[in-house]
Amino acid sequence: MAANLRELALKVIEAVEKLTGEKLPRDISEIDVYERDIFIRFKRPKHFDSGEYVYHDTIIFRDGDEDDITAVEVLDYDFILKEAQKPNPAPFEGLVRIWPPGDEDQQ
Repeated sequence: MAANLRELALKVIEAVEKLTGEKLPRDISEIDVYERDIFIRFKRPKHFDSGEYVYHDTIIFRDGDEDDITAVEVLDYDFILKEAQKPNPAPFEGLVRIWPPGDEDQQ
């Protein structure tokens, strides 16, 4: 089972790299899977994990304000694996947030 999780994690890492252009580490210290969510820890942060959405349902964690990547989480790895198979996957446009919630009609 552990070998299968590692294989899945490496496929997800490769897919995230293809879709985002980010180079991710290969030294995996922890893999957590729940339904379609996969969390891959490369190393513990010295300061704190600072997460940033880099693609649909994909978050890359860095060590505080540094460039050091500590983890990646993909909320729907099936979607990401399928997107990476497409010849020209749709670019990520970023998140659009309206604050305060409920003000959608006023914009």
